[in-house]
Amino acid sequence: MIPTRDTIHILCVDDDADFLELTATFLGRKLPSATIHTATRIAEANDHLASQTIHCIVSDHEMPEQTGLEFLASVRD
Repeated sequence: MIPTRDTIHILCVDDDADFLELTATFLGRKLPSATIHTATRIAEANDHLASQTIHCIVSDHEMPEQTGLEFLASVRD
């Protein structure tokens, strides 16, 4: 269930800027009360994670710096 009082912050990470925009647009339409943050690089994604509360991450699996699973492991650490 999606909370109605608070905004959900979703971070989308993908090195393909066009696909990232498509994903963010789709999520924005399906979850209009959510705030969608985007990053095309792992370092940029880590900056988002360090500076704000992120409730959900949607990540590409094949990225040049790390795979999506490696990124997930680093976030969990």
